[in-house]
Amino acid sequence: MFVSRWMSGVVRAQLPAFFSQRDIAIADLQWCIDNATLAPHRDWLREVYAKLSDVHRARGDGAQATRYRALSGYATESRPGVFTTPFGTGTSAGSTFAPQAIREVVKDSVYVLSGFEFTEYYFVVSADRRELIAIDAGTRPDSARAAHEALKAAVPSLPPLTTVLITHAHWDHVGGHSYFRSLNPAARFVGRSNFQDELAIDAAADPAGLRRFFGDRFRLEDVLSYKADVGIDRATPLVIGGTRFMLLPRTAARPTTRCWCTCPIKACCSSAIS
Repeated sequence: MFVSRWMSGVVRAQLPAFFSQRDIAIADLQWCIDNATLAPHRDWLREVYAKLSDVHRARGDGAQATRYRALSGYATESRPGVFTTPFGTGTSAGSTFAPQAIREVVKDSVYVLSGFEFTEYYFVVSADRRELIAIDAGTRPDSARAAHEALKAAVPSLPPLTTVLITHAHWDHVGGHSYFRSLNPAARFVGRSNFQDELAIDAAADPAGLRRFFGDRFRLEDVLSYKADVGIDRATPLVIGGTRFMLLPRTAARPTTRCWCTCPIKACCSSAIS
């Protein structure tokens, strides 16, 4: 609903006066402001304010035009078309597909961190509150550090990291492992026993292409140095600090060869732990 009202308001605001669409444009754009929580991303409001500025200026209301232009963040009335999304890419950080956020999906226990790089970070606080379990290790040590430190700032009582569960050994799931090792040299990395086979696939990728996608801080050696301390090749129950896990290795290839996390190099995730 937000997107359709946004499109209606933005388009109608640009129509010539003889189409008599300005009042409808204002109504649609104001609806977007009143329902900002429904927007795909807060920055969608930038064009809402900009178009309200245009409409009010065309109607001769300079004060309102100036007010809305200020809210849009544009410095002048002459501006390029800008569309802001939660998706982004940069030379250093690489591709990200969400704004930075920490979601508490299970109260005081399970956290998901998005927007720190291409992949997401998952952390579980054990039932006895004494251990932190990470699920996967991201793409780069610097982004793993940023995510972990952000969670520590949000949850000061966070216990020390003791275990990392690796679903599969692709670039965006093991590249930050050295940061987690630096937190606790005794931390256990639990992953598929055939992780070396997946690392061989990783090693065959084009490093330049990976850096374009994951950022120029990405280093293939950060991925290839990963090693599982505990190898899993069958259904395995695991108890960490009173929290029960069941590790279920995949035994058959997926029907397609595209990784669920849209890895830039399409490769089979048939060996992942669910």
